[in-house]
Amino acid sequence: MTSLFNIYLFVIAIIGATPGIVIRVHTVSGEPIEGATVRIERDGAVSAEVMTDKDGNAQIPGFTEGQYVVSVAREGFERSTQVLLLQDARQEICSRAGR
Repeated sequence: MTSLFNIYLFVIAIIGATPGIVIRVHTVSGEPIEGATVRIERDGAVSAEVMTDKDGNAQIPGFTEGQYVVSVAREGFERSTQVLLLQDARQEICSRAGR
């Protein structure tokens, strides 16, 4: 049986503040995935790397507008990669990957 997980990226931009990214990783049935590695790259360089908490969330503050590559991986699951264009607006991206 193939198990899937979803990755939701929430970009929070507040006027007058530096935008941050909140990433939620969970199974198709809604169970959070703790310990997933979230890596964000810009222009080929790693900008941040964090792990999801017990609720499947990862918060990464301090991003400016631009294009980023976001990848999420955890043992037993396929790596999922998305291109994220960070603008002064809220964005939601959903990605599915199997294991």
